[in-house]
Amino acid sequence: MPTLASAADLWRTWANLGVLRPRDYDTDVLEALGPLVGAPADLSADTIPGLFDTHGISARDFIRALTPLITSFAGMLRDLLALYARVGATHGTGDNLRIEYEFEDGHVVDDSLASFREAVTSVEQATVTLPQLVFDGNRAWDPVWRPYGRVDHDLSRTLGEVVDQVVWLDTVPPPSPTGRPDVDDVVTRWWHLIGECRRLIAEIADDHGQMLAWLYADNGVAPAAQVDLVRSATDYWPASQIEAVHGLAIMTSRGAAPSATDLAALDEWLAAFWQDRPTSAAVEALTDVLSLPLWGRRHELYSAWILTQLDAALPGRLTIEVVDGAIRFPFAPTRLATLEVAGDDGGSRPVDLWSEFRSPADDLAGSGRKHAVQPDYQFRVADAGSDARGALLAVEVKQYLRSVLRNPGLALRDYALALPSAQVVLVAHGPLSPRVTTLTPHPAADRVAAFPHVRPTLPSRYAPFRTAVASCLPAPPLPPPPPAPPQSQGSETTAPVAAQPFVAAPEGLRLTLRWHPWVHDLDLSAHRSGIWERVSYASAVQPWGRLRADAFDGGPEVLDVRPTGDAIRLTVRVYKGADSVEEAGAVLEVTTADATVYLRPARGVGREWRVGELAPDGTFLPSTATVAPE
Repeated sequence: MPTLASAADLWRTWANLGVLRPRDYDTDVLEALGPLVGAPADLSADTIPGLFDTHGISARDFIRALTPLITSFAGMLRDLLALYARVGATHGTGDNLRIEYEFEDGHVVDDSLASFREAVTSVEQATVTLPQLVFDGNRAWDPVWRPYGRVDHDLSRTLGEVVDQVVWLDTVPPPSPTGRPDVDDVVTRWWHLIGECRRLIAEIADDHGQMLAWLYADNGVAPAAQVDLVRSATDYWPASQIEAVHGLAIMTSRGAAPSATDLAALDEWLAAFWQDRPTSAAVEALTDVLSLPLWGRRHELYSAWILTQLDAALPGRLTIEVVDGAIRFPFAPTRLATLEVAGDDGGSRPVDLWSEFRSPADDLAGSGRKHAVQPDYQFRVADAGSDARGALLAVEVKQYLRSVLRNPGLALRDYALALPSAQVVLVAHGPLSPRVTTLTPHPAADRVAAFPHVRPTLPSRYAPFRTAVASCLPAPPLPPPPPAPPQSQGSETTAPVAAQPFVAAPEGLRLTLRWHPWVHDLDLSAHRSGIWERVSYASAVQPWGRLRADAFDGGPEVLDVRPTGDAIRLTVRVYKGADSVEEAGAVLEVTTADATVYLRPARGVGREWRVGELAPDGTFLPSTATVAPE
């Protein structure tokens, strides 16, 4: 491939090769490039090269703007490969497992696990060449930029009125060109840095309050650079940068351009935010990625990726259907998986996971829906047939470039009214209007929820979606009690098996407590050491944990908890109906992303069972009062 000196050259090369289709499938690429050129109203495939030249955009800047799209695509492929490989191993098909996608009616793409694995390897190798933003909080506040933040201009006064909203505003204009190429180059790269930081923050939180809550809840779990960025944003770093970069442009236009030394210092400061690889290597690797058929189908592939999140929400519980050696994602109603849940009698009953299940319905408001609803995924009671009341959970998957209200809002409304027993969840790769659930009338509005920015690179976004999915579905059947320990000749029982420590996933643990239904009340609680923060029936939610409900008569009582800066102690206590947790038949199911273990109180434990603690590093440490079935 020839050396490409500018973004315009790279754009034309990729367009001529046909690896970019900005007029149809790659509109999200145009959207990603908008901040580089001031997001003009006439942004299009035809105007991009000229805008790149006008703004002095380099090939490296272009590649930096594409990086989020590539890393999200790579994450989807990585998660799908893990799911497919597990299914292949379970069914004995291995790399001969086939995956059939019907991305549009009548057009089936048939791929083998072996070739899918090769595609994933190619994409992973490309991501290594991509530039990465490396945000350091100390460097961010370096005094090198502060003189430009003291320049008086109209925008600085306006920013002062909306300082806590700047990250999410679409109306903040870019600096005007100064006529000095050396200054304009610095201004362009500075503005791109600000835009990338704003984008990353907006993906984590929808407003300043959510940003503060995220910082408190995820500190110690999220990457240090991400925490540094959000912490700086709570001190209004993005607003100060917007003010300063405009100040640089304005003072230059007024004839007071910075010295060459000062400009070089700014240039060095900006460069330190990026961990760049050679552009030529990145161009070649990205050309290979953009040429992949799967890249051209990444929007449809996102719906398949959501299956990996449903699987992760129910670890070890979904049995994926394999028919004639293939996993099928057809353009028609198909049973994808089965799930065993606890029945009313405490036994097991099956639930099916369907794609594109069609349910007759009237009074539909959404575009394209006339006499039926057909969400992307439905969990349904296995023997319910076509009865709409058999739906337990409906999941609709959307790909939006900008925040919208009407289309997704009406989808939630139609599904909630047509499926009267189901919880309805909307999940989107991009933004959603914060009012998207308001189009559903009460009382059906209590059964709808929306989750924007759910994608592989954002654990803080996909973790709540997983939690919501798990909370909408019945618990698994109660495991059988362990066999009684053998009797020794002295008629004394052998020692119980000690529970062993294990490492939780970053999103933490799910603890599900069950006990004999004739025992009225046991309570599961968590206490954060060092400060008085507790999750229990009296205080169900903390930034690091949530108790779904105070359950009775056998439960289950479900507690989600994730690592934080202090150890979290976990306790089960008999409140009413038995003299000890052992007599109550307490069983604690502890679930991580990778495994599920069952714990019981040791012999002799009284009314309070100190189960153990979740350490700050994510290790779960059972106490000596906790044993596991052998």
